[in-house]
Order: sequence, then structure tokens, then C-alpha cells
Amino acid sequence: MGNKIDNIIEEMLIKSEKPYCKFLDNTHKEFFYKQIERCKISPNEVDKVALIYLLALICRGKTFDMCYDKDMQVVMTDALDSGWVTSSCARTIRLAFNLFCWNTPTANNLNGDKAEREKSMYYPINIFDNREYREYFFEAIRIRFGDVRI
Repeated sequence: MGNKIDNIIEEMLIKSEKPYCKFLDNTHKEFFYKQIERCKISPNEVDKVALIYLLALICRGKTFDMCYDKDMQVVMTDALDSGWVTSSCARTIRLAFNLFCWNTPTANNLNGDKAEREKSMYYPINIFDNREYREYFFEAIRIRFGDVRI
């Protein structure tokens, strides 16, 4: 990895008191940092960092650009209809889009339609916007998928 990428790693992780981010493999890690640099994303832009992290897990090259327009800073929802998208990729893309939230409605930005506002309360961005219990939400997910013992 180049010097700029090393500086990004230092800025994002080494200076932080938080634990290091887990990566699937070195390819995931290198592609993630390359896209962070390419898209000029600050570590403070956590919505974009989360988006890039998940897209870097499944996308390489053109497929990444099919999911995220770095110039417009928007997600490309039609990417879900692409032939290369498997069911696992679709789930990952949907979560990435929800964490990014630009094209995902929230209760605060839906006008008038009560049914849509109520439905939006079930979107992950609204569910996990609960600092008091968030860590326990993630623990419940780990329990549900058998990643921890009780």
C-alpha cells in the first residue's frame, strides 16, 4: 500500500481508541482504503465509510462504480438489478445503502404519507439510531446468528 493509504489508515484507525475494523482479507482491506482515498472521504463521514466498507466487501472496479457515484455522492439503486448481483451481494448492497441513507426514506423526510412514515420506522437506519441500546441490538444479532454463546 502507498504512503497516502498508510496515512489514511493512521488517521482512521491508529489514532482512534476504538478497536480496529475487521476485514474479510487483504483484498477487502486494500480496496476499502483505495476507495476511501479515491472518493476523498473523511473518517468523520461515517455514513460514507460504512457504505464503502460494505461495498468493498463485494465489489471490485466497475461493480463498485455501478453502486456508488463518487462525484454525485449518491448510491445507484439500479445496481441491484445487475446480472452480477447474487442474493448475498444484494443483501450487502441493501445494508450499505441503508447505512448510507441518502436514498433511503426516514420518518423525518417523508411528507404527509402516514403509512410510509410508519413503514420507514422499520428501516435499519431508524432502528439502529438508538445510542442507549445499540450495542445490545448488535449482540442480539450475534445471538440470532449463533455467533455468541449464552
